[in-house]
Amino acid sequence: MSRLVALSGCALEPVAFVALSMQSIFNHAFIYWEVGFQDLRERRFLNVKTVPWSDVTRVGRWSQRSNCLIVDYALREPLPHRGLILAAPKDSAGFLAALHQHAPQANFEL
Repeated sequence: MSRLVALSGCALEPVAFVALSMQSIFNHAFIYWEVGFQDLRERRFLNVKTVPWSDVTRVGRWSQRSNCLIVDYALREPLPHRGLILAAPKDSAGFLAALHQHAPQANFEL
């Protein structure tokens, strides 16, 4: 009986590995950003990161030659923590204008 359980457990490992690998690929392939009235949302396949505009602390470039933007934030609720959103929107000028409009307290280092 224990041999059968061990064999069935081994068969599930490749399936779990493939499922986790596909989720990781989809998280990088299906990513977009939503600018709302109260918050900035980053959607990655099944995951959503929501940052209120009042918690955005800094906006800068990933590098001098890159079109990617870094949006730093310091969440106060529900649990305080710091983090960042790495954004590469197609309309970076429009995205930056929205950041300026909704998060004027942020330090813009462009």
